[in-house]
Amino acid sequence: MQDNAPTRQTGVSPNNPCPFLRALVAAGFIDGHVVPLSKLSKTVEAASGKKGPQAKLVGLKTYLVALVANGLSPLRLLRSWWSGAELDALRDGPLDKHGCGSRILDATAQVHETVIARLAEFGKDRQDPSGGIERGLTSSEITAYMNANFERAKGSRRPIDRLLMKGEWPVLLDIMGKDEGEERYLSVAEVRTLFVDRRLPDRINERLASQPAPRGGALRLLAKAAVVLVALAVAALVAIAEFPDQLGKIVPPLAQVLPPPLPDRAPNKEARWLDQNWSTQDRHWFHHASQGTATFPVPYAWFLALEQPGIHLFTRPGLLADSNYLERFGFLPSPKSVDVDETSLRRFGYAPSPDAKTEPAPTSVAGLQPTPVENFDGLPVGFARMTGVTNPGTGAPEADKIGLTCAACHTGHISYKDVSVRFDGGPATVNLKKLELATGLSIAYTTWVPGRFNRFATRVLGPDAGQEERDKLKKGLTEVRDFLLAQIKIYQKTIKAKKQEDTEEGFGRLDALNRIGNQVFSTDLAMSGLTGFEKNLHARMRRSVSRRSGPCHGSCMRNMTPQSNSL
Repeated sequence: MQDNAPTRQTGVSPNNPCPFLRALVAAGFIDGHVVPLSKLSKTVEAASGKKGPQAKLVGLKTYLVALVANGLSPLRLLRSWWSGAELDALRDGPLDKHGCGSRILDATAQVHETVIARLAEFGKDRQDPSGGIERGLTSSEITAYMNANFERAKGSRRPIDRLLMKGEWPVLLDIMGKDEGEERYLSVAEVRTLFVDRRLPDRINERLASQPAPRGGALRLLAKAAVVLVALAVAALVAIAEFPDQLGKIVPPLAQVLPPPLPDRAPNKEARWLDQNWSTQDRHWFHHASQGTATFPVPYAWFLALEQPGIHLFTRPGLLADSNYLERFGFLPSPKSVDVDETSLRRFGYAPSPDAKTEPAPTSVAGLQPTPVENFDGLPVGFARMTGVTNPGTGAPEADKIGLTCAACHTGHISYKDVSVRFDGGPATVNLKKLELATGLSIAYTTWVPGRFNRFATRVLGPDAGQEERDKLKKGLTEVRDFLLAQIKIYQKTIKAKKQEDTEEGFGRLDALNRIGNQVFSTDLAMSGLTGFEKNLHARMRRSVSRRSGPCHGSCMRNMTPQSNSL
């Protein structure tokens, strides 16, 4: 009767509880252990006898069900997707109904004839296509049978078990059913043969025997490998975007191209500046008066247009110049102007005091007038805009620069009971090393990350700028990036040749002496096009510094001391 099936059956594991899959394994159409999902879905497609889109739908459903059949953990799903479904490990899996199903096949793979007889009670005698009479169940009768099974399992059933039943008997009706439409029925005799003898009807075997041999195995493997690579790339992108701090710790070399980890802003209920015998206007002037330094390697307008380093998947990054961001490096917030109402100033710690000096400093001393000051962009204490810049070598005018003043490193605060007590002339708790890294990465990301340069150019040049202007701006920014990268390599090479080591700077701790020396006697000269001065570079806070003698010893040791200790 089963001419299209092998005469000798393959053994089937009792841990494969699906009668249809057990018959496929016994007949040798699929392996009894691990079956690739594509082969399994194609086999069920062929067994269904459907064509075109309907067959593809059957295959898709089979693929998705087989994907989750062995477990729902990410690693298990990945394993099933890559290798296939383990048919001899289906029992106790996510699709196992644990006795809430038909109970025809028990946990040891024994078939219970009395339970098959119970199935027949839900059907009726019907005329088969060959003219004979046999017992069978239509769709509505199968539904009644499943409802009865679910009710029978009351006390041990799960709500999902009723849903899982739809993947058993209705599927068998769809594949093995006879007749069409509402008259389509599932033969009880064929169900018995399926369970007891693990054999499929001849018409199903003919469909399976006629399916074409699988092709493109190597191509499918390459496609899977490509998907894996894409998935790894997406995972890496998510890790870089969402977990840069943790990723930098796991893979230390990546820390140089990831945004530096920063603490959150300290939660202060209020702030107060100490009365230090000068006016609010003079204090604000000290905080933002340019001292002729261009600390940052880009013009003022470029700095304001740069975005914070880091990759954002669904949002745009904030601006590098955002005071809330710069405060995480240890800087103190400062108002755009002190010529505003008292309530606005109080947010920044400026409060009237009866003992405070209120008269401003003289407008001029010996005919010299103080440098004009403004902080219209709301930068923190210690950031200054240098205007009227001229090139010292050529005398040509240049764009406004941005730099740090003495106030950046010598204006501090102490938090006490959520109150920020601020003072001038004391040590700051800033981390210039992290700011240096963040600024360099911001420049690099603007040239590397798609979309960033266009936003940067719009902020600098305006929305109506032509392509020539944008190209010129990009060339200038790229040159700055390349210069910074070259300086890093030169610094590392020089320090290594001198057998020196950097001691990592931190919040409230930096080597001002060697920082200034490196900038003035090497980096600035290189920016002017001069070469050969890299020998002047020295490691920051290097361990050998304590062995220096003479007046420099005290200065070096002072700059190596954590700023917080000088309190």
